[in-house]
Amino acid sequence: MTTPRCSIIIPAYNHASLTRQCVDALLASPAESFDTEIIVVDDASQDLTPRLLARYGSTVRTVRHEINAGFATSCNDGAMVADGEFLLFLNNDTLPTRGWLRALMEYLATHPQVGIVGSKLLFPNDTIQHAGVAFFDQGPIHLYYRFPAGHPAVSKSRRFQAVTGACMLVRRDLFEALNGFDPAFHNVYEDVDLCLRAGRLGHEVHYCHESVLYHFQSLTRQGSRTGTDLTAQEMHAIRHLQARWGGRTETDVLRYLVEDGLVTLSAVPLSRVTVQVAPEVAPDAVGPTATPVEQLLAERTKQIGELLEQNVRLRADLASHEFSLIAGGVNGDESRPFTWPGLRASAGFFDVRRHVAALYLEGEGIEIGALHSPIPVRPPARVRYVDRMTVADLRRQYPELNAYSLIEADILDNGELLTTIPDSSQDFVISSHFLEHCQDTIGAVKAMLRVLKPGGVIYCAVPDKRLTFDRNRPVTSFEHLVRDHLEGPAWSRAMHFEEWVTLGEEANTRSKSVQELMDMDYSIHYHVWTQAGLLELFGRLVSEIGLLFDIEAVVTNWIEVIFILRKHKAA
Repeated sequence: MTTPRCSIIIPAYNHASLTRQCVDALLASPAESFDTEIIVVDDASQDLTPRLLARYGSTVRTVRHEINAGFATSCNDGAMVADGEFLLFLNNDTLPTRGWLRALMEYLATHPQVGIVGSKLLFPNDTIQHAGVAFFDQGPIHLYYRFPAGHPAVSKSRRFQAVTGACMLVRRDLFEALNGFDPAFHNVYEDVDLCLRAGRLGHEVHYCHESVLYHFQSLTRQGSRTGTDLTAQEMHAIRHLQARWGGRTETDVLRYLVEDGLVTLSAVPLSRVTVQVAPEVAPDAVGPTATPVEQLLAERTKQIGELLEQNVRLRADLASHEFSLIAGGVNGDESRPFTWPGLRASAGFFDVRRHVAALYLEGEGIEIGALHSPIPVRPPARVRYVDRMTVADLRRQYPELNAYSLIEADILDNGELLTTIPDSSQDFVISSHFLEHCQDTIGAVKAMLRVLKPGGVIYCAVPDKRLTFDRNRPVTSFEHLVRDHLEGPAWSRAMHFEEWVTLGEEANTRSKSVQELMDMDYSIHYHVWTQAGLLELFGRLVSEIGLLFDIEAVVTNWIEVIFILRKHKAA
């Protein structure tokens, strides 16, 4: 029996770094038991996309548009050159997880009545972006948008009228019978229209919850499907959808909500119908009788959602900047690594730090606790070093440092307080492997922001505890940090030392007791985080504590995560 062949078709317009991330993930996890091919349709990209695709050689097939044609035409042109019996349309701003394609292929194999099947798509914070498209009076919506990834309502495969084209597997014979996507839609509703037309031909459309990908939603096509900033093309697509399908789709949102137990209908005979709605259906919606606490929670929920969306876009912008920096070079023909992992393998851990610092550190600033690993800054930027001890005192306190050449402090000060540094005096503050040593983390971040000029930058590198001797320790909760800040860290100090001794694996302190270390005032890691925990920390410092900064960049560098935090210019 011939193994079916699947063609993965990726339309791409700019954002070479996202295309690289997607394609590299596909190549790193080849499908099992069936052949696949990757086809990238470059829709007249103006960035490094053509150069990126050329580097893949024959591994990736490429179709190039000289004029931007849009999603529908790009997908159709990719299908024209595809050899597969099955066509998988995949956005370049997606990142597949293990087993994603196998789940889709097996679903079609075991459900012959299904012509199109879509995946579960998650935002980077593990909430739902897509789990099926439902319809209400005003049109289609993503059902259960921003629900937790493991919620029961999104953890079952079933039939829908439509699924998203960000990841959609279609039988080739059906796609050809439908004449592909309709180019009359331009980056809006092509996928919905295709699914509805498939349904009219008697083919079912299903959602497969076992196929999971991350989706950096709409980063590659800058239009929005709602709001007042819709382009003329998008407004045309919406009118076209309404003209073609108005009154011909089932209004099914309520049916799914009732089926999933999120809306309960109860009727009083000859009187009224009572509707009870689960709070997760509209977590940021409050009624006129809402209490102040409920209003505050709704406001914070909305703010966090907006912050997460902003952070996703900022991370994508950084990735593009990084890609240009590393892949571009001075000599266009020079062979250079073009991913951060590639750069690490080629140049080393400290060179990644140097590259990130070169992107963001300008003017005059300070570095707290540099010890033997100062972050190099590129002239004409200048840095002064802050530490609470002289080099001589550091060597007496920490004999393990005698093997290293240490940076002498220009300023003797408590790095958590920075009391000797004037307000709004620094262009940047470097905090490299310092934040975990702070007893009052929130107070330390506040101090760094205080000494920064408006628009200044904090370069904050923090170890991911999963990759260090802290791997057995629990992540510090945000609530714990708030209590440290409000009550002072004395209440938890002994507990942190106990955790360091019993769960930590730091070799230099294994022979010492909790009391000995406390008497020494040994600088332990009071708090530990994963990358996700750090994202939560900085996000909640903005949304709940009200600190005035943006998360401008996030770079994973082996054992550490580097955050670039920019102080608001109006602060």
